[in-house]
Amino acid sequence: MGVPRAAVLVAMLTGTAIGPAAADSIATDRPGNGNSPSTVPAWRFQIETSASYAYESDSNLVTAPTSLRFGLPGSFELRLISGLVAVASFDSGSTEVGPLDTAIGSKYYITEQRGAVPQLGVVVDVTVPTGDDLFTSDAVIPDARFAAIWVLPAKLSVLANLGVVVPDDAAGRYAQLLYLTSLGYSLTDRLFVFGESFGLIDTSGDRDHLIQLDWGAAYLLADDYQLDVFGQHGITDAAPTFQIAAGFSARL
Repeated sequence: MGVPRAAVLVAMLTGTAIGPAAADSIATDRPGNGNSPSTVPAWRFQIETSASYAYESDSNLVTAPTSLRFGLPGSFELRLISGLVAVASFDSGSTEVGPLDTAIGSKYYITEQRGAVPQLGVVVDVTVPTGDDLFTSDAVIPDARFAAIWVLPAKLSVLANLGVVVPDDAAGRYAQLLYLTSLGYSLTDRLFVFGESFGLIDTSGDRDHLIQLDWGAAYLLADDYQLDVFGQHGITDAAPTFQIAAGFSARL
């Protein structure tokens, strides 16, 4: 009995910027499976939390993906990310509860958009095995990526992530190419919707690729508060079959 590694991974990864925000409004890394280039303003604290339900053919997983972000001078931020506690239910009737792994990292905002040159940032996170045996990768996993946003005419925007994740399993350390492409549309000044493709492409040739399609929406309650919803559909066997989540973010 065990929780699929992909489901635990998504519990850690869930979080992607949903589009451009006004300069004085909160800019989050929710919802989805990537990161925005934006950083939290210096000396401001931001919490982004959610409740997530993932379905597999033989198990269900409930987690609470949460990010704590703190802005530093010079367009830097520090980050702490975890799915917190997982509740796994199995077809056998058993239930397991335990903590998940935790990621620590930083983000640097490189540049604003200038014509065809996008708003750009770089993100480096390292996941450490703080979870229970059932809910851990049992390895230190580095993740580095570039994040870019293009604000387009007609209330459209494109978010892209490109990077590398280096997991470790029984066969040893290997590299995965991480990509994310998201198309967003601002229905109003406060309501944003998006669809995206997210993937982890195995470079060793020995493991399955993880590819999924995601969708979601975010609503700006006020300059410092946001609500969101998120859905995910697995395309390959390595991806979680289905996931839904609802989140809340606050800038303090």
